[in-house]
Amino acid sequence: NSAASGVWNLREAEALKRAGTWPRAFEGPTSVSGLQLWLDAADASTLFNATTGGSLVAADGTIKRWEDKSGNGNHATEATNAPIRKTGVFNGRDIVRFDGTDDILATGAISALNSLAMTHFCVCCQRATGTVGRLLAIEYGDFAANHGLELSFNLSIVNSNATALSFSRNSTGVAIVTPQINRFAISANTLFVIGNTISAAGGITELFNRNTSTNMAASSGGNVVDTPSLHERVSIGNSTVGTPVNADICEVIIYNTHLSTNDRNLVIDYLMAKWGIT
Repeated sequence: NSAASGVWNLREAEALKRAGTWPRAFEGPTSVSGLQLWLDAADASTLFNATTGGSLVAADGTIKRWEDKSGNGNHATEATNAPIRKTGVFNGRDIVRFDGTDDILATGAISALNSLAMTHFCVCCQRATGTVGRLLAIEYGDFAANHGLELSFNLSIVNSNATALSFSRNSTGVAIVTPQINRFAISANTLFVIGNTISAAGGITELFNRNTSTNMAASSGGNVVDTPSLHERVSIGNSTVGTPVNADICEVIIYNTHLSTNDRNLVIDYLMAKWGIT
């Protein structure tokens, strides 16, 4: 049939209508329920040169506020060690460049992220191999003082094999997912979509790259058993304990739901088309 092209003949359309499976329009991340954070570097109207107020950031200017497009007002800010805006980098779109030294942007507490069920997406490009960096850290409790002793979910780039991984820890510091077995190779200066999903029961965690999903086995510590509480921040390009990333970050999307495969692929397809990822 012609569904792959988004065009149906009359018989196909009637069959879809009778079955109640007529495809819904996907107009972006807000088309899927549960959206809590959406940072879009391609939208210049969301990048400001001050943590509050201020003016829009010019090309190569410092970004002190990256405004949230989810409608929840979860803006990411940084007064001092902030990344810069680079224009027309990927598919003619702008990006946020983190220097791998101290750049960071972080939201305030998001109570809606006190949830086990979660799905994260990050469109990014590692600018150099041989460096460790954290793309995204969802931090709970006194993360800065007790790194690894509070529940956290992270997407990171690791230096030894130029690989990307996701890991999490429960409230006693036990690694919920063993990082070493949950990697996929990436190349420097190559744009990709990375993300992960966590079920409401905490028993399913997946790391995915583009449209390829890799099941992540639980470590000896078992599955996620602690419901997150005391959410403090979402850190982008770094975390409150360090590990800054040398990368271009294009888009960050977080849902407080475990998206279905169909919904997840809708978001991935949207991001790949938007950023010219093949």
